[in-house]
Amino acid sequence: MNRAHLREKLHLSGIDSAAAQLSRRYALGFEVTAFCMAAALEDSAAVSAAEAETAGIARLWLPPPVVHAPSTRWCGTSR
Repeated sequence: MNRAHLREKLHLSGIDSAAAQLSRRYALGFEVTAFCMAAALEDSAAVSAAEAETAGIARLWLPPPVVHAPSTRWCGTSR
């Protein structure tokens, strides 16, 4: 497998606050973690923030949201 092929598959996790900037800089994919909890899909502020965060990133990965999670630490939130 060559590096170009690997680069097309690489997505940085949005859990890291620098991931969006690095994704733009190095033309990598980005995992959107803003919608780990399904309720965020209906929150216009969360949608607007995600749109701003992902502007200029060509490849996005959206993990499936969950309706309820006992702990949200895995999806980058501290609530």
